[in-house]
Amino acid sequence: PGLLCEANAMVSSPDDPILEAALAHCHDVTRREGSNFAWGFRFLPPERREAMVVLYAFARATDDIVDDEERTLEERRAAIAAWRAALLRAFDGARALDPKLLAMAEIVRRFDVPREELLLLVEGCEDDLVERRFATWNETLGYCRKVAGTVGMAMLPLLGAPGSALRAPMLALGNA
Repeated sequence: PGLLCEANAMVSSPDDPILEAALAHCHDVTRREGSNFAWGFRFLPPERREAMVVLYAFARATDDIVDDEERTLEERRAAIAAWRAALLRAFDGARALDPKLLAMAEIVRRFDVPREELLLLVEGCEDDLVERRFATWNETLGYCRKVAGTVGMAMLPLLGAPGSALRAPMLALGNA
């Protein structure tokens, strides 16, 4: 896998042209891949809509890494590990070279999105690399929590409802 972060480059400001290009890239991904998701975002205020677009593009890219059947299983494992490592570096302020990581790190900073939810999403997608059947309902719910509940939990601050009473309904949606 290629280098996904510049070690000594830091994200400077929301007016950064590289960040603006990253945000535009996320909009392109969402328009191209998002089917009906993008329609729901358009009713949000612009800053929140932009954040939802970035979250969608990040989640889509994370899932695409493990679903890329043109790569071997080992290549996909290495790619998701590199993605996680780059995400962690971006959280720490390194400028991500992948536009989705760059934009996601900015959205995490702007909206105080829980980092652990995004890391749990990466872990859930990584679980897709292991072929298995869930033996119990609780195992199934654990998987749903990782791959869908995480998105709901990340959405709450983007919708202006961090730590709200919407937590349980968001997790229930992830199980649906």
